[in-house]
Amino acid sequence: SDDYYAQEIKFQDKIDAINNEKNLAITISHSITATEIKLMADSSVLSNDFKGSIRFFRPSDSSKDIQLQMNFANNVQTISTKQLIHGAYKLQLTWTNQKKNYFKEEVIFIN
Repeated sequence: SDDYYAQEIKFQDKIDAINNEKNLAITISHSITATEIKLMADSSVLSNDFKGSIRFFRPSDSSKDIQLQMNFANNVQTISTKQLIHGAYKLQLTWTNQKKNYFKEEVIFIN
């Protein structure tokens, strides 16, 4: 590949972000009901320079992927499940806090 070096750096950055998240004492968590997905974050995660995105990755159909910006109010962000179809998604959370990158991925199921 012509851009092998760039791809390798991007892959290493993702590994570093995953490790950063695993080393957190408190991270972003979620709960799911029939009507909503709720993300919860401790104040220590939400510093002044906090910025993040949420991706609902649909492995079986990429046209069903949804990407949103993180926008916490009182340490909670609620997302309606109406925009998601029944089935499995990978919930991918990517954020920056105090100039450090984080990545978390979990498989979720929408009823």
